[in-house]
Amino acid sequence: MLEVIIIWGIVFVSFILAIQSRRRSAQSLPSVPYTLPWFGVAIEFGRDSVQFFSKYRHRFGPVFNVLLTGLEITMICDEEGIRNAFRDKTQAFGTYTVHQQILRKLGGVKGDTVHLMKDHLFPIILRAFGTSNGVESISPRFNAEISTALMGRYDSHSESAYTTELVPLVGHCLFDATSRVVFGDLFPTDIFPDFEILDQQLTLLLSPIPFAARKAMRSRDRILRAIEVYLQQSWNGSSLEGASPMANDMFSLIRGANLPLSDEAGVLLSFMWGMHSNTINTTHWLFIYLLSDKPSFLRIRDEIDSTMGTKYGGDINNFLSSSSSTLRSGDFPLLDSAIKETLRLTIQMSALREAHKDTEVVYGDGKRAFIREGSLLFLNVGSIQNGGRPDEESCQFRLDRYLPNQKDGTAGKQPPFFAFGSGAHMCKGRSYALYQLKVFLILCVTLFDMTLLDESGKDFVGDIPSSDPSTPGLARPVRRLLVRMERRQDGKDANKGFGNGDSV
Repeated sequence: MLEVIIIWGIVFVSFILAIQSRRRSAQSLPSVPYTLPWFGVAIEFGRDSVQFFSKYRHRFGPVFNVLLTGLEITMICDEEGIRNAFRDKTQAFGTYTVHQQILRKLGGVKGDTVHLMKDHLFPIILRAFGTSNGVESISPRFNAEISTALMGRYDSHSESAYTTELVPLVGHCLFDATSRVVFGDLFPTDIFPDFEILDQQLTLLLSPIPFAARKAMRSRDRILRAIEVYLQQSWNGSSLEGASPMANDMFSLIRGANLPLSDEAGVLLSFMWGMHSNTINTTHWLFIYLLSDKPSFLRIRDEIDSTMGTKYGGDINNFLSSSSSTLRSGDFPLLDSAIKETLRLTIQMSALREAHKDTEVVYGDGKRAFIREGSLLFLNVGSIQNGGRPDEESCQFRLDRYLPNQKDGTAGKQPPFFAFGSGAHMCKGRSYALYQLKVFLILCVTLFDMTLLDESGKDFVGDIPSSDPSTPGLARPVRRLLVRMERRQDGKDANKGFGNGDSV
């Protein structure tokens, strides 16, 4: 029961401790009833947030107030309201306190580094990860690193059939490849097991109850020590040895801020979490959706095989050595649709904003919600993307939902999509995240026959694993599934010679 109370509810206390005394709500809005003082609706909310929003959205409408662990928060479950809040041009809403608490709890940063992160580091990240030119510059190194990481894990086992947990397979490959792309070969990629623990228990770590996250705190401390050693060994006085231009530009600014070494490591850890967490988890879900539905998987594989044959001469190495722009050319429309559908269903980033002044949010058909200065605003993206009801068709994975119409090239009516946020706070690394996801899946599908297994090692049957309602931002399956991988023996020649020293 303690964990249920902590999860999804009490985490918000840590975000706003510095401004809690100013918290007031818009009294004109309906409020969800509660019986427990201070806790308010925390237990019901923590038990199943999707059901919570579905229930009260239909009872009170798309905008209502809740008491959640001592905080009065305005919940917005309306597409237009969320868009308007995201695209606010009056600077009425901010994220300073949220970012500050993440830096302190996740990165262990003791100083105030929010302005350093937002004003100086974010623009560098956007240029490198959020633009086509930026991705183009790092794609050759990523392609080499991801293929090495994937084949390294497969070749480390003598059996032709390699069985492993899906989470470590995806996580290790993406974490190792991107870490080396950004920070160079000296970076300690063996910290991934601790990173996984930290990511899984982030909600507990962000809570104000110290004993709730001891395991995550120990993992965080080990990661920070490893990053400190890396910085001491790789910094030559002007740059990080072997690191990317982006990493060097970032760290030059960090070092110029005269932070203690522990805070330098903490800022980098916070950046790393943003760089890896959603990408790894989304890729994990994409494999689950496709491998648990054989017809969908075969459609994806047919598309990849066809494009690999017609455009890349049936050679995966030609694909890996091609320009990153090829993945934006529409050659894999079904894969593009599958990725967007996975993002829609699994990225449930419910943005938290604090009002810097009295303001209004327009929602619905022109209605206005008054938001007082100092109030918290919870933009419930998850309930909008899945239609607001867990039993609706839009909650189901549909491979071709975002597939363009063959007649006019446009897609039909689709659910709202906020997986990358919107407005000024849109995801800075979205272009690179999509690139990683596509290249890794294309590699796996081209090179291997893959079979999803349950925890006992038997072929997976049944429904898609349910997600853990206690994890913030991104759904995580409650079951850890396995995958069996074997080199393809179906006559396709796109993988010939690959993994024998001839690959990119």
